[in-house]
Amino acid sequence: MVARLSNDHPEFQTEVRIGIDTGPAVAIDGGKSDEREPLFIGSPANHAAKLAAGEIPGIILSPRAETLIGQQRQIGSQSHPLSAQIEQHFLTEEILALDSVAPSGGRLETAYQRFSDEFGAPRSMAADSKQPAFSFHYKQPPLKNIVFKDHPPSNAIRMELASIFADLDGFTAYIDAAMRDGKIAEAVANLHVLRAEMAAVLRNDFSGRKVRFVGDCVHGLIAEGTSSETDPAETVRSAVIMAGALRSSFDLCRTMLPGIRDMGLAIGIDYGTTPICRLGLRGLASVRTAASRSACISEAEQQRCSGNETAIGEAAYRAASAVVREAFKTDRALANLDYLSAQFMLGLETKGAAKPAAPMQAHVPASMPLRAHAT
Repeated sequence: MVARLSNDHPEFQTEVRIGIDTGPAVAIDGGKSDEREPLFIGSPANHAAKLAAGEIPGIILSPRAETLIGQQRQIGSQSHPLSAQIEQHFLTEEILALDSVAPSGGRLETAYQRFSDEFGAPRSMAADSKQPAFSFHYKQPPLKNIVFKDHPPSNAIRMELASIFADLDGFTAYIDAAMRDGKIAEAVANLHVLRAEMAAVLRNDFSGRKVRFVGDCVHGLIAEGTSSETDPAETVRSAVIMAGALRSSFDLCRTMLPGIRDMGLAIGIDYGTTPICRLGLRGLASVRTAASRSACISEAEQQRCSGNETAIGEAAYRAASAVVREAFKTDRALANLDYLSAQFMLGLETKGAAKPAAPMQAHVPASMPLRAHAT
């Protein structure tokens, strides 16, 4: 499909890599009514995502998947790319799903025709009208009040900010163990609490904006500045303190929720110009996105961390104050950075969005229990 689109519509020329694994998984539909967060959790979902995160395009099978389709497993290999011949063969096979058989004839042709019909009408209308106007604008911090449905691509926010990824380290193994031990309900409840806590720290405690959850990982944004421009050093400073607060909240959850003591939290931060918008139709069909080089690098920084580390990208390191650069001078990474140590490292008087936390929040030891990240 992608190859045919690239040939017939050069403006869509691209390549795609797909990872496939198989096995027991748990399906969850979370989030709010206007910001749904559907996901699959468990080792097949995690492994398929890792197989898809490569440089070479194609369809990449895990050893489990290739065994099921009768492919000869390569000794020592953790993946197996399908040949074009095998891909075409599967396009002609029937699909059995929910005890019904989908006919083999022309699945690719049917899908391509549907695209042509949906794409052709807007193109013909556009040819008879003026070119659409796109307006990219700066959003004065804080970012917590961004409403994604108000920002289609034609009205996208584009500004310098800090992107942060926080990933639950060891979560896939935890889910697999929960499935073996019959504790799926407990694991799902724990996941809802952990995700709610991370979102609460981002928005309620630091006036940042959650973009979306990617499995057991949260992607968030934060900025400090004036009505006309972002303050780079202060933004990175707030992002570092927020990372410490995320870890403090998570550490408290580990003491209160059953079965998660062996999990960790890996955090990555970077700084740069990032567009913010929704893609697709309004409602359930839309996708919230903040895609940029800094967003990709913040995810890569998170991926190189162990479960007790926080790392910042090169752009964030350059934009940071001397105090932050000194703290992250060793490989731009720091272990065991929690809220109190971040405050101590950067000065007890916090600024901007990272002002001292109100009572009953995760990173205040003397607070009364209210949320799951209270003590």
